[in-house]
Amino acid sequence: MRLFETAAGRIVLFGVVAVVLCGVFAWGVHLLNVRLAALETSVATLTVRSEVERSELEGLLQALQEMAQLAGAAEDELTHVASLVQEVRTQVADLSSLSREAGGHLDTAVSRSHSLADGLESHETRLRTLDTQTLELQSTLDEALTALRSSDLLQLAAARGGRAPADEVVTASGRLALQPPALGVGGGSSRGAGTDDLPEWIPYPVRLGDNLWNISTYFTGNPLLYREIAAANALEEGARIYPGRWLRIPSHIIMPEAWEAGGQTPGAAQGLDRALD
Repeated sequence: MRLFETAAGRIVLFGVVAVVLCGVFAWGVHLLNVRLAALETSVATLTVRSEVERSELEGLLQALQEMAQLAGAAEDELTHVASLVQEVRTQVADLSSLSREAGGHLDTAVSRSHSLADGLESHETRLRTLDTQTLELQSTLDEALTALRSSDLLQLAAARGGRAPADEVVTASGRLALQPPALGVGGGSSRGAGTDDLPEWIPYPVRLGDNLWNISTYFTGNPLLYREIAAANALEEGARIYPGRWLRIPSHIIMPEAWEAGGQTPGAAQGLDRALD
């Protein structure tokens, strides 16, 4: 202790303390440098990590931006799809309305067509009834005029010297009319007895129920002479005759006895063989 009480001792002590302090300070500086180096390394590492994380964050941000753009585009598409759906719904509603209207018009048209069909059937029935009545009236008038026409023809033939012009016939009204050119003039030099005062042929109007068989029976008394009447009128075998047509009856086959006696009036025998028409 006495050593340190002197000045030299104190200087030595102070030097030792200074050396120790310097060593401690140097050690502390070394440790500080080590810490600073470690800190720099950590900072560098953190910097690198921050750069990586920053790059990752930038990538994520870009991805988020792209996703946002895609979301915007998807939203636009959804809006467009929604508008299309609305248009489709509107068109479906319009089509439904048109379908209902068309159904109503179709029902109306069907109803009108049924009404028209019923009306046409009614008119057709009336026309058929009128046609039947007309034919019956024509038959009645023809029967009423048969006797008058026969006597008028005989008087006309007598007034013209026993012959009538080949182009004239007497109609039901008693007037002279042109005979259709399709009918030829029946020929033949031989005539039945008592027919010299008749023209070469006489006209006869076909009536309802007539056929060549009963016409031949009416004028000649022989139904088999229908072939002579057919030949005089250019009718083929099996040809039909219809009411309103005028036939030429050759005078040479007429039997006045059968005609004047009346025989079987044409149109009265509905059951005769129609195959000879």
